This record gives sequence, C-alpha cells and structure tokens, in this order.
Amino acid sequence: MTYQSDIPDPALIEARNILAHPQGHTHSAIRHACQIAATEGDQHDIEAASKTLAALNAEIADRSGRDRQAARRAYFQIALICIGFWIFVALAIFGLPLVWGWLTATVMLKPEACGALGAVECGEMLRAGL
Repeated sequence: MTYQSDIPDPALIEARNILAHPQGHTHSAIRHACQIAATEGDQHDIEAASKTLAALNAEIADRSGRDRQAARRAYFQIALICIGFWIFVALAIFGLPLVWGWLTATVMLKPEACGALGAVECGEMLRAGL
C-alpha cells in the first residue's frame, strides 16, 4: 500500500528536473527550484541545491565583472568618437580657412601658376575659380 507521504510533491519533481538540467532555465527559476529542493527534499536534494546555487552565484559574479569591463570599454569608445568628432569640427572651422588662405595667397594669385596663359586669360581663370 502506498501512502500519500511516499509520493513526491509535483513541485519537488519539477525542482529535481530543473536542478538536473539547469541550462534552459532562468536564474529565478533555478533559485526557486533550489528553495523547493532545500525545504521539501532529502539530503541529496539539499546538496544538489547548494551546489547549483553556488555555481549560479559564481556565474552571476563572473558575468557582472565582464559586464562592467564591457561597459567601461563602450564608454571609452564613445568618448573617443566624441573627441574625434570635435577635433574634426575644430579642424573644419579653423583649419580649412587657413589652408584656403594659404592656397589663395601662394598658388592662385601668382601669375606663374597660370603657366603660358596671358594675364587676361589667367585673371579670367582665377575669377572662374579654375
């Protein structure tokens, strides 16, 4: 004759299944299974629950360390992009007029830049921006 106390609780059976194969379950489901196994299970269930919980805590600690490093790298990359953008803007604002002024003063206004063209043709070419 089987007594009601000999039949394991369905929650304990599910907890044992989760502890046997925790890969496809969330952290909260694994923690809940550990809690059920520790309160309703035998000594073997308690040991399996404590080992699984220790492994889960170690994984969470390792992941949080990696997440902090990844966040630090992402912040550094964003800072480099922003600094590079502002350097580009500064060069565009201040550098291009300087370069254009130098080109205008040294190359474009010199008659020898026109080569064999006459003064009239050279002036027309310079006015046209060629």
